[in-house]
Amino acid sequence: MKNFVNNIFNKINRYFNGNRDTCRLLEVNVSKQEVKFQIKMKLPILTCSIGEAINELNLVSHISTIEACYLGGHYGRIINAGWYDDTIAKKANKAMSFLMKNNAGRYQILYKDRSGDICFYDRKLQKEFTKSPLSIANNENLISLFNSSQACYIGILAGLQFRKTALRHDVDELNYRTEKKPQLRLVK
Repeated sequence: MKNFVNNIFNKINRYFNGNRDTCRLLEVNVSKQEVKFQIKMKLPILTCSIGEAINELNLVSHISTIEACYLGGHYGRIINAGWYDDTIAKKANKAMSFLMKNNAGRYQILYKDRSGDICFYDRKLQKEFTKSPLSIANNENLISLFNSSQACYIGILAGLQFRKTALRHDVDELNYRTEKKPQLRLVK
């Protein structure tokens, strides 16, 4: 699959003169864990699993940053659902390491701190900012200033964090329902 995709994107680069947003994310099928891509202005559609799409740097780098973040978010949820499986964990670590290599864009990710927030550098303003992956992924103006591979990485982290936040919310709501509520008494 890797050689096939590399050949396709080498031809696309020559045809579109190196333009990065030459591919579109058409559909994400969560139940089958498949994605469909289409080369802009062309009919052929490429279908592959979400994991294969994440592990293919050429594919991630040729879609828009918002679509890459969306794809990463779905992959983060898949990782979270099946984290007990060693093969999924190894593929996730491999994907996250190579997604950080490409750093062309206005913002560049510097590190992820212990609380899960991402510190990124603004090359234009020459300042560092720290935000949670969910807040970055929810802000289209902000995510569009990263490159596609780093937006995908932010999407993965946001997908992981989204699941954890939802679980915490469910546990808090369950605790609220089950805790003993005070009763009013009549005091004379």
